[in-house]
Amino acid sequence: MNVFLVDLTHGGVKISSELAKSGTCENVFAYDLYNTLKREDEDLLITYDVNIIKDLDSFKNQLKLNSEKMIERQK
Repeated sequence: MNVFLVDLTHGGVKISSELAKSGTCENVFAYDLYNTLKREDEDLLITYDVNIIKDLDSFKNQLKLNSEKMIERQK
């Protein structure tokens, strides 16, 4: 399962990191909709392999990369 969180301002960092730590999600995406993500929170998300989306174009690119990885795994 993939999870996409929007709004990292009000608890989104905690929710994203906890979902990533739980191991129940294949991918956790966190979209910094309001550009309020602090450096220390970004470092935390990176530690737990959360895919940080700062704009929708980068999200589209991330989806493309993930799709390519899935195709490679299936070969």
